[in-house]
Amino acid sequence: MIASERKQAFLKKVERVGAYRAIRNLMAEAADALNCRNIGRSRACLVQDESLWIEFADEGRFYGSEAVDELLAYLFSDAPGNAVRLDLMLTTPIVEIAGDGKTAQGVWWCPVPMTIREAVGKEQAVWAWGTIAADFLRCGTEWKIWHLHYFRVFKCRYADGWVDDLSMINRLNLPALPHSQPLSYHNPYSPLSVRDGIPAAPRPYESYTDSAWMTETRKDR
Repeated sequence: MIASERKQAFLKKVERVGAYRAIRNLMAEAADALNCRNIGRSRACLVQDESLWIEFADEGRFYGSEAVDELLAYLFSDAPGNAVRLDLMLTTPIVEIAGDGKTAQGVWWCPVPMTIREAVGKEQAVWAWGTIAADFLRCGTEWKIWHLHYFRVFKCRYADGWVDDLSMINRLNLPALPHSQPLSYHNPYSPLSVRDGIPAAPRPYESYTDSAWMTETRKDR
């Protein structure tokens, strides 16, 4: 009996290690697809049903496949102010696999140097820094990104830096996209902002309940 229990515990640990590796590779694939401006590869990294959502900085939250497709089409477009080249980098991964093995949670810090097109023939070097928090769902033998929140810390002209260039802190008007829903959280750097440690690193958990962990602060820090 003891030997059987030890075997099951060992197999569960092996499965969790495999899940951790798969999720890190999935996020790397999603980042590479974004950098290469490949919308098909980006979409393939995501859950394919209406439980999917993405909240992106100050653009809003996008619920369901149609809304997420609208967001991706906008981000990959050549609209003024969008990146024509970017190099999203994922750092400091913190991943927790649920005890039941069906879901996972993860956080990554993300420096992003980019080139944006301000107008025809005029490009600007910009850099941004933010954090990605995500829920992952096991779909058969694969893992997919289920919910994703990109928290922007700063975005500014590279030549000026985030202290002097505050022009990109917040969208100056209504969201550009029809499917955009109200934000749950947006607190970028500014002289008046207070850093509150959101998102915190995910903690061990048994099974998925909701995505509230993304906007909770750690009480033990």
